[in-house]
Amino acid sequence: MSSYQVIYSLAFIAAIVSPGLLMIFIYKRDLFLSLDVIKLLLLALSLSMPILIGTILLSAYDSTGQSFDKLTFYGYFLSLLVAYPPLLFSYLAGFPFPTFVIILIGSYVSLFVVTYFDKKRSITANVGS
Repeated sequence: MSSYQVIYSLAFIAAIVSPGLLMIFIYKRDLFLSLDVIKLLLLALSLSMPILIGTILLSAYDSTGQSFDKLTFYGYFLSLLVAYPPLLFSYLAGFPFPTFVIILIGSYVSLFVVTYFDKKRSITANVGS
């Protein structure tokens, strides 16, 4: 395996599996301890996948003609930025799961707004040139 494939695989695991596992561990620890590995991974993927799909779509909207590998890698990075800070903040503040979800949605919406206005600004700058 090349170093690129190793880094890509680690980013994939960090972006997809880790946030879901952390959500389960923080908010349903007894479920985390009682499930077998396959069921736990499937549940973690089902929690993390909407975040990842949204960030990959957001990175595709923001980019212009980049390859699929670069788009997904950028989407993985964005999903880490969207998922981990709200999870850490909610854990440290002791917020319940519904509050965490509201913070997570707010984080995603704010990233979308920033991306939208940045894209709009770059389009108007290119038209004005």
